[in-house]
Amino acid sequence: MNRAGRTVFFTLLYLTASFGRAQITELFQGRGRIAVLNSSSLTAVSPATNRIGCLDADGALVSSTKDTIDGCATYTRLDEFPYTLSTARGNCSFGDANMQVNTDSAYGARSHAWHCWEGRVGDAGDRLYTIDGFSYPLLCNLDLDCFYDVKAVPGPGEKAPVWQFFWGSQQMGITPGHLQVVWLWEPLDGAHNAEDGSESKL
Repeated sequence: MNRAGRTVFFTLLYLTASFGRAQITELFQGRGRIAVLNSSSLTAVSPATNRIGCLDADGALVSSTKDTIDGCATYTRLDEFPYTLSTARGNCSFGDANMQVNTDSAYGARSHAWHCWEGRVGDAGDRLYTIDGFSYPLLCNLDLDCFYDVKAVPGPGEKAPVWQFFWGSQQMGITPGHLQVVWLWEPLDGAHNAEDGSESKL
């Protein structure tokens, strides 16, 4: 989807939200976990069927299911500007130059993996957000960038880096051989109102 197409798509989401019952943005606060869902769609994604893992305290992808959350870190959202996320390791960012770059991507030479570490001072570029109109609190970064790039689903006891999803004339879709994923915020002890108005745990 090009920039103009994304603008139209998110405008429609906004209009949908204005008539909807659930305010998704209200769920993205406090403490929660970040589930990773294998999906190239922001509307057809399902936490029940698309989940491949979660983010650990370092910011890496680890395997998990809804009922097996070993290794899934607790993230805390700063309740004031710049509204960044942190774990017990520290603030989280794509800006750690010591982290692995996405060499498989045509645009990955400067794309460092998401990382949470002590000493990181969060700034506005590290902010994540969600959008009213989504069916779930999916996390976006920068300018309506709501997809992420992983090389593969890690096996038991393994970790995998997660990068921002970049595309352009040299690479229109996901990095060849990689998975296009979204991040789902799972509020701790929270509930989510589904599209039909029913309440269910994420």
